[in-house]
Amino acid sequence: MEKLLKNDHHGVIAQFNAIQAIEPTTLHIHPEMQQVLNSHPKVFDKPHKLPPSRGEHDHRITLDPGAQPLNVCPYRYPFTQKNEI
Repeated sequence: MEKLLKNDHHGVIAQFNAIQAIEPTTLHIHPEMQQVLNSHPKVFDKPHKLPPSRGEHDHRITLDPGAQPLNVCPYRYPFTQKNEI
């Protein structure tokens, strides 16, 4: 495209997006699943901030002040394991 434009050719780029309105539907949840959702409301509540607090199970990685990232080569792995990694 750039090569054509440099040679005094003209071009037009257009992007079309389909917009479809979706009617809200009622979601049927199995009663046993609803019981689990009701018994743990804090875990399954919609998040109000990022990341949502999980109480005593919050995870964080503490860094040493002034620490630099390690500069090491990544592990070598066989080609057959590439998709799995």
